[in-house]
Amino acid sequence: MSNKLRLSIAPYASVINVAAPTSHDHDEHLRLVIDGPAFAHYIYQECLRNQTKATDLTEALPSYERIGDAAVGWLHRVRAYGITVERIFFDGLLPKSKEPERFQRLQSAIKKIVIARMSEELGPWFTRGARFSEGEDVINFSKIKNKLQDLPPPAFLASGIVEALHSTDYASYTSVVPGEADIYCADYVRQHGGIILTNDSDLLVHDLGVDGSVIFLNDIRLSAENEHGPLKSLQFHPRKIARSLGLQNIIQLAYVIEKKQHFSRSLQLARSVSINSLEYIQFSAQFNSLLSHSELSDRAQSCDPHLAHVLRWLDVRVSEFTHQCTGRLLLRPPGDPVPGELGNTRYMYLPPLLEDSRKATAWISGSEIRRLGYSLLSIKNPEQPVEEVRRRGNDVVTVRITVLDLQDLELSLEILLSDLDEHARKYTGYTFIDIDQAWQIFGVKTVCETLLETGKLAPPKSEINQLLRFRHSILDSWAWTHLQAQLQAALYSMRMLKQFIDVFLAAVPVASQDQDLIQLIRRLQERFITLPLLQHLFKSHGNRTEEHRRDSETAVDDLYESLGVEEVAEMSDLLKKEKRRMKKMAEKQSVAKENLAGKRGAQSANIFSVLEE
Repeated sequence: MSNKLRLSIAPYASVINVAAPTSHDHDEHLRLVIDGPAFAHYIYQECLRNQTKATDLTEALPSYERIGDAAVGWLHRVRAYGITVERIFFDGLLPKSKEPERFQRLQSAIKKIVIARMSEELGPWFTRGARFSEGEDVINFSKIKNKLQDLPPPAFLASGIVEALHSTDYASYTSVVPGEADIYCADYVRQHGGIILTNDSDLLVHDLGVDGSVIFLNDIRLSAENEHGPLKSLQFHPRKIARSLGLQNIIQLAYVIEKKQHFSRSLQLARSVSINSLEYIQFSAQFNSLLSHSELSDRAQSCDPHLAHVLRWLDVRVSEFTHQCTGRLLLRPPGDPVPGELGNTRYMYLPPLLEDSRKATAWISGSEIRRLGYSLLSIKNPEQPVEEVRRRGNDVVTVRITVLDLQDLELSLEILLSDLDEHARKYTGYTFIDIDQAWQIFGVKTVCETLLETGKLAPPKSEINQLLRFRHSILDSWAWTHLQAQLQAALYSMRMLKQFIDVFLAAVPVASQDQDLIQLIRRLQERFITLPLLQHLFKSHGNRTEEHRRDSETAVDDLYESLGVEEVAEMSDLLKKEKRRMKKMAEKQSVAKENLAGKRGAQSANIFSVLEE
């Protein structure tokens, strides 16, 4: 629904003016139900608007930490007016009917990156004409805000805010739902009353009940100079507005406005529209506010509090894939019939990262780790198709992923567990490398291995050292920016696998499964306990001590030595090293197979636990 409906009925909205936080004489107790995706994008835009200075692009783009703090701070400020936040819903499963729109949005995001890449150097494109004076580092931020708007928002924006809310007293009101957030908002308000906070005009058209209303985030006015100033906004009551316009409901007006009619003409047509026509029925059906469910979510809500807790905090993409699996192949007990729909493809939509669009997508890094997660939820039916939706060149494509059978999955999980334990043992010897950076170095290892496996060279160690410190001095390089995106893809793939493991162990009927497999997965779950939050996973280490810098560079030297990578090598030498590396991998797989054949040993310590001491 375009913004035209909101603009057309704005004159019929009421004005709310909530007194300053120091006053408790509120005429009305306002209860908010927040549309999470709209709120996330609003907070991101607020972060951009409130930024006043930066030295480069990395500093100018809001970090996940800053976005999360801004979201919590905004909610605190609104609540200080005596306003109650009752629910915050985030998308956790979008219907198939949304596929064309999702492809279009992905294509639009890719186009923004392609346009930025038309400049040979990222830094000059960003700062051109924005320096206060020749040679001065600080940028006149007002001159480059439009360029920031021309870049897609952070790839994991909603998940970052959900995670920030998880550690606050808003946690009990926040949920990632097995459907669209706006429909859950409408359903809640229809049953309980309240105000939906959104920027989505569609929520004007949903049935919000007798007392339900809508406030648009962009309409809210909070004093920038005086934090104790009043809160003002327009408030839309769809049923009241429909009655005042002589309509049965707002859907009639939305139906006509969608046909690009002027408001006065639209109102006349809306009053005479045939609500029994097939076209009108099809249009109105998209606003029926029926909640979507999955078998897993129904089971969780009815009898499994632990599973419900796991599901409500999943990242959006993991949640969607999980609910696509349930009811069809999520580990039913032997002999239990599996419903139809076995041919349905499960999709994983991977957002474009800020990367070099002239290179292969950064999401190639971590692809094998993600495949472990897909395979884990496909044990009962590995033949069901899985496709990733991601960038290829300047386009959006679907890439078929072959899931692993049970034997190969178990072997691959065993190898990953061995790699993690070896990595943990190695980096406990570095005094100044903390848990966050230890995981980042493991991410670098994953990136380098992917590059070598695809016949490409590993980056120079100097770039890796810069990457781990997120230094700003070489941000003029698209190569550095792409390398940063590859690291993000690798680390986020680990986060996805961690959440897939959590779902598996919460949902699986454990007694009916291979107990060796269950123990292996539990050991992996333990290793992932220390995987940092998003705001720390991609965090800068640029202000560390000289001792930290020295440890970090030594760790990178050790990593490259273990990978058999040298700074300069002839192609023939590279081929020899690749053969040696493949031989080493084959030996490791052979050892893993032997371990699987016999009884597994006792569980080893949680990864990086020594680093916490």
